Amino acid sequence: MQEIDEVTAHMPGFGQLLSEDELAPAEDVKAALFKIKAPPQRKAKVKCRKLLKTKPFTQASFVSEKNSIKVEKEPSPYRYPDDFKKFAHGVMTKAWRKELHLKELGVKCSKKPDHRTRARRDILRRVYVEDEPLPFEPKSVLDVDPKFFTDVEGRPVADKLNVREYITTIREALRTRIVVGYREDDLMLLEEHLLIEQEEINEIKTRLHWYIGIFEELLFRSHTDSMEILRRSENVAEEANEMYEQHKAIMKKCASIRTALYISEERWHNCLLYQRFLYTMSPLKYRNEHPLAFSPKDAGSETNDAISLTDIIEEFKDPEKYEAPDLYFTEPEQLLEAFRFMELQNLSSLLYNEELAVPLESLRFSIIAAEERFSRQIKKLEEQITLLEGGIRKVVNSYLKIPITESMVYPK
Repeated sequence: MQEIDEVTAHMPGFGQLLSEDELAPAEDVKAALFKIKAPPQRKAKVKCRKLLKTKPFTQASFVSEKNSIKVEKEPSPYRYPDDFKKFAHGVMTKAWRKELHLKELGVKCSKKPDHRTRARRDILRRVYVEDEPLPFEPKSVLDVDPKFFTDVEGRPVADKLNVREYITTIREALRTRIVVGYREDDLMLLEEHLLIEQEEINEIKTRLHWYIGIFEELLFRSHTDSMEILRRSENVAEEANEMYEQHKAIMKKCASIRTALYISEERWHNCLLYQRFLYTMSPLKYRNEHPLAFSPKDAGSETNDAISLTDIIEEFKDPEKYEAPDLYFTEPEQLLEAFRFMELQNLSSLLYNEELAVPLESLRFSIIAAEERFSRQIKKLEEQITLLEGGIRKVVNSYLKIPITESMVYPK
């Protein structure tokens, strides 16, 4: 009760937290504490140690009919086995020891068996004897009264009053009440925060619904505008397709016209080339009397350089500026006669060249012989020059070796 008084002294409101009914058991305990007297000391009785008697043991908690060792069926330890059985026994013994070691690794250090406990267990497994059946069937409490445990269940067990436990229980109860009060304050604060957050959530929900409505309206307007734009784009695409088809037809016509124009221009250039060829084949007297309207260089530049379509069109716009060509050759036989004449001239020139081949060959050999003679003479001259150069050097060296005296420098 001293702890209760200390609590009330340090906590002035502690007595107000407990009611009179709750304080009554504490007062009774306080009164009972003053009546308790120290228990009388009992005299210690000395017991004499009796002699231990060896009793046969034939049962153990861990031995049963399954793991017991049958001594009658066990082979004799005094019989020596053959080599094959000895090898098998050694292998199996090694495996059994390894398995037993792995099992003992999982056991606590205090519970690990030693050689004595192993020998004791082995003896218990060997001397196991099964209990004889009882002459009568054993009965339990339920056989006498089936409702025994249901009647006894829930009844308090009379226990001796422990003041220390009572004080600790009251102390824990008070501490628990204080903690519960703090928790209730925290819960009230949390509830207040939850109410404030719920109001904010409701406001956010209202704004969310408003935003959703505005967004749906925006989506509706965007959908209508996009559908209108899509319809217009389809109309524009149809118009563009029609214009594209017209453009393709016009391009086909333009390509055919351009092809025909290029073909006619090529034919016209071929005609000009034929005219120029016939003019070139005509006699010189005729060419001097009838000069050509355009020079051959201009015609060659027209054929070689790339001519644009506008130049071709401008060329054919005024066909009257080109007069009918005045040709020397009016019949094909005349041109054939000119070719035959040219062929005869070529043959005569070839014959003349063949006649000149022999004197030209003799002239070539004479030129080669003259070149060889000239080269031999040059070599002879070079040898003579080298000989003269050697003689001059000898004379100069001999002159330099002669001692120069004063009489030779200044003659009297």
